[in-house]
Amino acid sequence: MITPANNLDWTLLFHAFEDALEWAFDAAQDFARQFPAEVDAVERVRAFTRRQNSGRPGQLHINDLLFTFALVAGALERDVGFIATPSQFQVRFAQPANRV
Repeated sequence: MITPANNLDWTLLFHAFEDALEWAFDAAQDFARQFPAEVDAVERVRAFTRRQNSGRPGQLHINDLLFTFALVAGALERDVGFIATPSQFQVRFAQPANRV
């Protein structure tokens, strides 16, 4: 949706991903569970996202957002198993099928 000021209304996108975002916040919190300050940062991002989705403006420190994103990436790497080298990037979900 385009607003009168010709800006995209990102709220529709955020609503579409509410469950995924909540899951990601839960994963980030679990990954940082031993560090209360880090869990608080995730909660600030979660609260901001919920405010935005309900149409209420809010403010968020970029450090909290980036840190939460890094926690989600760390949890994903822990649970899924990324392999990253300078020449390739591969995600291991299952063993590759043998080709004949």
